[in-house]
Amino acid sequence: QASSKLTVHQASPSGRRASSSSAAERTQRLVALRSAVLRPISDPVLQMLAVLHQLTLVCDLPPPDGIDHKRRLLDHFRRKLFAKNAPPESIKTHLRKLSMESQEKVEMDLGYADFRVVLTDLPLQADSTDEKIVRVTYEQVACILKIVFSEAFPKTNGVLLT
Repeated sequence: QASSKLTVHQASPSGRRASSSSAAERTQRLVALRSAVLRPISDPVLQMLAVLHQLTLVCDLPPPDGIDHKRRLLDHFRRKLFAKNAPPESIKTHLRKLSMESQEKVEMDLGYADFRVVLTDLPLQADSTDEKIVRVTYEQVACILKIVFSEAFPKTNGVLLT
């Protein structure tokens, strides 16, 4: 366990050092921490932008030779996400759910009446393979995005380099 060293400095409201005893009465206490004891923060906006970047890179690839259901689903998702009538709040909400890999169903028409053909070979457990699957979850879309991205850009191991 790292020991944290807490240092308290006296500073005047103007930011200058106190030069007289009367100025010392008006000082404020400041806390200084070593950067080694601070934990890195995770910015949710950066996570959403990373997912959006992956989605854009995958959707901007040249079309495949045959039918690629996973790419088609991602293209439909991006088109619905950035439709003319899509409010900014909706874009943020969908990207947040996608970056968090939510179990919530995607409430968009993504071009399939049955998603079983898209969900084949996914490591995630599908609801049922015998019945028609009419909605996919954000977790499933995120998994498809990771698979397609890692296939298209194998040197990145599915992770964007900053």
